[in-house]
Amino acid sequence: MNILTKEQLQSIQERLLYKYDLKYDELRNELLDHMACEIEEMMHQGETYDEATILVFRKWNVRLIANQKGIYKGIPHFIVNQLNSAYRKIEIISFVAAIVLGLLLLIGTYYFTFNSVVLLGSLFTIHVVGVFMMYRESKDIQDYRRDFFRVKSVEVLFKSGLALAVILLFTLLWGTDATPFSFEVLVMYYFIFHSFLLFRFIRYCKYQKFKIAK
Repeated sequence: MNILTKEQLQSIQERLLYKYDLKYDELRNELLDHMACEIEEMMHQGETYDEATILVFRKWNVRLIANQKGIYKGIPHFIVNQLNSAYRKIEIISFVAAIVLGLLLLIGTYYFTFNSVVLLGSLFTIHVVGVFMMYRESKDIQDYRRDFFRVKSVEVLFKSGLALAVILLFTLLWGTDATPFSFEVLVMYYFIFHSFLLFRFIRYCKYQKFKIAK
């Protein structure tokens, strides 16, 4: 079977780096191995190196191109799809855990008197501190998973802060008694759910590798 030369491998490596801006070595090297095997297989079937390279890059082109706009700007399409799929799976686990914790919190509000503003403010503070700690833990992850996690955590913090601001606005304008209790519980649940979700996802990112599918 044909084996690519160092010069040919270097050419593929440079193309991945400069054309597709794959800045992380681990992913780029894994893709290099995968694509080199495909090129060698085509050469074994009779294609020249140049022809095989064109065909393989044409096959991978759409997946390797990074998003040019939006919250995932700079992250290749196939990685966004892969991480979104993993994120959705972890959402199910987080949903179940958050329901249990949310029910316990809801039951507690029936037996104890809580100041809704203090309770929601405390949950938000815990939420922010938790995300900050996960940020620090993600320093060991030097690839697109960390970039994806940052996007998700900022998005969640923005939404949770907005939800808390609405609750506080209701309280200031109409008083604590006028704030819809169901709305407060929904915001509490939101904090619990997304805190657990981000925690589960950062653990996933730390111990999983990208799957380079054919």
